Amino acid sequence: MTDIEKAVTTFQTYRAAIGYPKIPPYEGEVIEYDFGRKIESNQPDFWKQYHEFLRLSDGLAADGVYFYGIACEGKLVGNRLIDNNDALRDGDMYDESMDGLIAIGSSNSDIFVYDTNTHKWESRDRIAIYDINESYDTLAELIDSQLQRINIGDAF
Repeated sequence: MTDIEKAVTTFQTYRAAIGYPKIPPYEGEVIEYDFGRKIESNQPDFWKQYHEFLRLSDGLAADGVYFYGIACEGKLVGNRLIDNNDALRDGDMYDESMDGLIAIGSSNSDIFVYDTNTHKWESRDRIAIYDINESYDTLAELIDSQLQRINIGDAF
């Protein structure tokens, strides 16, 4: 089992333990998307890991921690990767501090991003975006860090 498979399986198991259904995998076509905001259109490092994640689960959500999916429905419809990044690109939501960052999720206090300049998966303060709380080489490591923060031990 790969690290991302372990992280997603653990998160899904935690969801089940607290009474939420499993989030199904994304089964659509491979996504290629131009995020704008000073992000080069081709992000192979990002998509390699994010596609692997999506093939396991079309997003994740539990205890105020969200990782965005692509086609999520129902209560998770507000947690779509493309929709959230589109909102950051245009109009009232545009914030230049998000230039170069792909928003991939959030918690009550943090925003989760992929930094296209450093190629790191990060947890940053939602208000002071430049404040990096945690930085990892892989998406799996970032998901694992959030599992530890929500104290999954109590659910098992």
